[in-house]
Amino acid sequence: MRPSPTLFSLGASLVAFSLACGDGSSGGVEVPNQMSAGDREHAAAVLKPGESVRAYYDATISLDGTEIAMVTDQRVVYVLDKNVTEIPLADVTDVVHSSDTISGDVIDVKGAGGQRLRVEIAPMNDGQVFLEVLHEATGK
Repeated sequence: MRPSPTLFSLGASLVAFSLACGDGSSGGVEVPNQMSAGDREHAAAVLKPGESVRAYYDATISLDGTEIAMVTDQRVVYVLDKNVTEIPLADVTDVVHSSDTISGDVIDVKGAGGQRLRVEIAPMNDGQVFLEVLHEATGK
Protein backbone atom coordinates (compact mmCIF):
# COMPACT_ATOMS: atom_id res chain seq x y z
CA MET A 1 0.00 0.00 0.00
CA ARG A 2 1.40 3.36 -1.02
CA PRO A 3 1.18 6.34 1.35
CA SER A 4 -1.13 9.05 0.12
CA PRO A 5 0.44 12.15 -1.43
CA THR A 6 -1.09 14.20 1.39
CA LEU A 7 0.58 12.02 4.03
CA PHE A 8 3.88 12.23 2.17
CA SER A 9 3.59 16.04 1.91
CA LEU A 10 2.83 16.30 5.62
CA GLY A 11 5.90 14.21 6.49
CA ALA A 12 8.12 16.25 4.19
CA SER A 13 6.72 19.47 5.64
CA LEU A 14 7.43 18.34 9.20
CA VAL A 15 11.01 17.46 8.31
CA ALA A 16 11.51 20.80 6.55
CA PHE A 17 9.93 22.67 9.48
CA SER A 18 12.16 20.97 12.04
CA LEU A 19 15.25 21.75 9.98
CA ALA A 20 14.22 25.36 9.44
CA CYS A 21 13.44 25.95 13.12
CA GLY A 22 16.63 24.41 14.34
CA ASP A 23 19.71 26.26 15.46
CA GLY A 24 22.13 23.71 14.11
CA SER A 25 21.39 21.06 16.70
CA SER A 26 21.16 17.59 15.27
CA GLY A 27 19.15 16.33 18.23
CA GLY A 28 19.88 13.12 20.05
CA VAL A 29 22.37 12.75 22.85
CA GLU A 30 25.29 15.11 22.42
CA VAL A 31 28.62 15.55 24.13
CA PRO A 32 29.98 19.09 24.58
CA ASN A 33 31.78 19.36 21.23
CA GLN A 34 28.54 18.50 19.39
CA MET A 35 26.30 20.99 21.16
CA SER A 36 24.88 23.87 19.13
CA ALA A 37 24.71 27.43 20.43
CA GLY A 38 21.05 26.85 21.34
CA ASP A 39 21.90 23.66 23.24
CA ARG A 40 24.64 25.47 25.16
CA GLU A 41 22.17 28.25 25.98
CA HIS A 42 19.56 25.77 27.27
CA ALA A 43 22.19 23.98 29.36
CA ALA A 44 23.60 27.24 30.75
CA ALA A 45 20.19 28.14 32.14
CA VAL A 46 20.44 25.09 34.42
CA LEU A 47 24.16 24.81 35.13
CA LYS A 48 25.59 25.93 38.45
CA PRO A 49 28.71 28.14 38.52
CA GLY A 50 31.77 26.13 37.51
CA GLU A 51 29.69 23.12 36.39
CA SER A 52 30.21 21.59 32.95
CA VAL A 53 28.14 19.34 30.70
CA ARG A 54 29.27 15.79 29.94
CA ALA A 55 26.14 14.64 28.04
CA TYR A 56 23.08 16.56 26.87
CA TYR A 57 19.73 15.41 25.46
CA ASP A 58 16.78 17.52 24.37
CA ALA A 59 13.69 15.31 24.34
CA THR A 60 11.52 17.77 22.43
CA ILE A 61 10.82 17.47 18.71
CA SER A 62 11.40 21.21 18.29
CA LEU A 63 14.65 21.08 20.33
CA ASP A 64 13.45 24.07 22.34
CA GLY A 65 15.03 23.09 25.67
CA THR A 66 11.76 22.68 27.57
CA GLU A 67 12.57 19.01 28.28
CA ILE A 68 16.24 18.18 28.65
CA ALA A 69 18.40 15.65 30.46
CA MET A 70 22.06 16.19 31.29
CA VAL A 71 24.94 14.53 32.98
CA THR A 72 27.29 17.19 34.31
CA ASP A 73 30.52 16.87 36.23
CA GLN A 74 28.45 17.26 39.44
CA ARG A 75 24.96 15.84 38.95
CA VAL A 76 22.33 14.16 36.80
CA VAL A 77 19.68 16.71 35.81
CA TYR A 78 16.24 16.49 34.24
CA VAL A 79 14.31 19.62 33.29
CA LEU A 80 10.66 19.59 32.28
CA ASP A 81 8.92 22.94 31.79
CA LYS A 82 11.42 24.74 34.07
CA ASN A 83 11.01 22.12 36.84
CA VAL A 84 14.48 20.85 37.66
CA THR A 85 15.02 17.39 39.15
CA GLU A 86 18.58 16.53 40.10
CA ILE A 87 20.67 13.94 41.87
CA PRO A 88 24.29 14.74 42.78
CA LEU A 89 26.64 12.19 41.21
CA ALA A 90 28.03 11.31 44.65
CA ASP A 91 24.49 10.35 45.78
CA VAL A 92 23.70 8.00 42.87
CA THR A 93 23.23 4.50 44.29
CA ASP A 94 22.04 2.66 41.18
CA VAL A 95 21.49 3.07 37.46
CA VAL A 96 19.01 0.72 35.79
CA HIS A 97 18.73 0.61 32.01
CA SER A 98 16.25 -1.00 29.64
CA SER A 99 15.88 -0.63 25.92
CA ASP A 100 13.55 -1.65 23.13
CA THR A 101 12.86 -0.60 19.57
CA ILE A 102 9.60 1.21 20.41
CA SER A 103 10.37 3.22 23.54
CA GLY A 104 14.14 3.51 23.08
CA ASP A 105 16.38 3.74 26.14
CA VAL A 106 14.89 4.12 29.60
CA ILE A 107 17.43 5.02 32.27
CA ASP A 108 16.36 5.07 35.92
CA VAL A 109 18.72 6.79 38.33
CA LYS A 110 18.32 6.17 42.05
CA GLY A 111 19.68 8.49 44.72
CA ALA A 112 20.80 7.86 48.30
CA GLY A 113 17.85 9.79 49.75
CA GLY A 114 15.31 7.70 47.83
CA GLN A 115 15.13 10.14 44.92
CA ARG A 116 14.45 8.76 41.49
CA LEU A 117 15.00 10.29 38.12
CA ARG A 118 13.98 8.72 34.79
CA VAL A 119 15.44 9.63 31.43
CA GLU A 120 13.71 8.32 28.32
CA ILE A 121 15.71 8.65 25.13
CA ALA A 122 13.90 8.03 21.87
CA PRO A 123 15.11 5.23 19.55
CA MET A 124 18.09 6.12 17.35
CA ASN A 125 19.02 9.11 19.56
CA ASP A 126 22.25 7.66 21.04
CA GLY A 127 20.84 6.68 24.43
CA GLN A 128 23.83 4.39 24.85
CA VAL A 129 26.12 7.45 24.85
CA PHE A 130 24.12 9.05 27.68
CA LEU A 131 24.25 5.79 29.62
CA GLU A 132 28.02 5.40 29.12
CA VAL A 133 28.70 8.96 30.27
CA LEU A 134 26.45 8.41 33.30
CA HIS A 135 28.29 5.16 34.18
CA GLU A 136 31.66 6.91 33.82
CA ALA A 137 30.53 9.85 35.97
CA THR A 138 29.03 7.75 38.76
CA GLY A 139 30.95 4.49 38.66
CA LYS A 140 27.54 2.73 38.74
